[in-house]
Amino acid sequence: MDRLRRFASAALAILSLTYVLGALFDPPFLAPLMKVSCHRLPHRSFHFPWGMGGQCARCTGFWLAAFISSGLLFVRRIPGTVRTGLLLLAPMLVDGTMQFFGLHESTNPVRLLTGAAAGLGLVVLLGRAVDG
Repeated sequence: MDRLRRFASAALAILSLTYVLGALFDPPFLAPLMKVSCHRLPHRSFHFPWGMGGQCARCTGFWLAAFISSGLLFVRRIPGTVRTGLLLLAPMLVDGTMQFFGLHESTNPVRLLTGAAAGLGLVVLLGRAVDG
């Protein structure tokens, strides 16, 4: 199981690092990938001195948390249950759904936090899947 956990965490780390770099720097060669996975709306994205990020605030938080926690998963088991992982995904789903249906307009800090919780939730679920 250690090998499977390390393989899964390394694969997620590579994928999430790609998205983190795209979110922060939006290099042209990653633009097609960023467009497939995120709406990239300017008012829902972070703006840096070098330009707008390549992902919205929620996706930025998601991939950043997934990258950081995948590093932890590489070296040890992540505590938590499937229920914990699903509970960490819930705030993003609720906030995103309410925003989608026009019930409220979220803020970028809230999007960042709900995305980060969901990224951690993904790693908790991945950890449960590979560690049993």
